[in-house]
Amino acid sequence: MQREVLDNITIFLSQQVIDDYKKIDPEIIQDLKDMGMTDDEILQDRIETAIRSMFHERLDIGVLSLLESYQESRGGMAILNAHGHRDPHTNEWFFADGDQEIPVQTWVNEMDGKFGVLVLLVCDDHAVEVYPPTTHTSIIAVGDGIVRSGYLFGFDLHNFQVIHPTYGEIDGYTIDDARSVLL
Repeated sequence: MQREVLDNITIFLSQQVIDDYKKIDPEIIQDLKDMGMTDDEILQDRIETAIRSMFHERLDIGVLSLLESYQESRGGMAILNAHGHRDPHTNEWFFADGDQEIPVQTWVNEMDGKFGVLVLLVCDDHAVEVYPPTTHTSIIAVGDGIVRSGYLFGFDLHNFQVIHPTYGEIDGYTIDDARSVLL
C-alpha cells in the first residue's frame, strides 16, 4: 500500500491501482516529459486528476463543502483507492493490495478517528447500498458503483453515500441540518 499526501488528503493506493495509473499512452508520457515532468510528477498528476473526477466532481456542492469543513477540523481525509469485490457467500467486502485480500471494514476500523472523513474508491457490486461499512467517529463516503482507476478512471454509476455514524446519511436534502448538527 502506497501513501500519497495531497494537501489535507492522504490517499492509500493499492499496488494494482498504482500499476493502472501508470498505464498511459506512451506518446502522452513523452509529451509530459518534454514539458519537464518526471515520472513521479506524471503519476501524481494522474492520481490528482482521477480523485477529482471520481470523488469531488460527483458530490452535491453542499455535501462537498461540509466534508471539507469537517475534515479540516478533524484530522483530514483518507481515501482508499483499490480494486475490490464482495464475497458472494458472506457479503464481506475486500480490497486487493498485491497478493493480499483485506476486508474493507478492517481498513475503515484502522482509519476511523484518525481522519475526519474516509472515502472508499473501491469496486463494489452495489451491495454497499445494503451493507455499508460503519465508523464510530469519521464520516464515510462510499461510491455505489464500479470504480475505474488508473487509465480507465471514472464511475459506471454516479452516486456516493455519505454517512455520519450518529447523524446518518447526508445528502443535498439534509445538508443544512447536518451542517448545523455536525459543525
